[in-house]
Amino acid sequence: MRRAIIIGAGGAIGGALADALEARGANVRRLSRATQPAIDLLDPPTLEHAAAALAGDARHDLLVIATGGLH
Repeated sequence: MRRAIIIGAGGAIGGALADALEARGANVRRLSRATQPAIDLLDPPTLEHAAAALAGDARHDLLVIATGGLH
C-alpha cells in the first residue's frame, strides 16, 4: 500500500493508524476537523470541500474512517 486517507486522524485511533502506516512507508492524507481541508461528518459542506480538494490527488489505495463520538 502506498497512499491512504484517514478520516478521523486527529483522534487517538486514527492518529495511531496514520503513524503506523507512515512508519511502513505509506503516504497518508490525514483528515479531521482540525486539518486543511477540515472535515466534519455532521457538516455536509465540509465533506464537499474535502472531496473537491482531494479530487486532484493521485489514486488512494486505502480509505479508513476512524471517527467516533464520546458521550
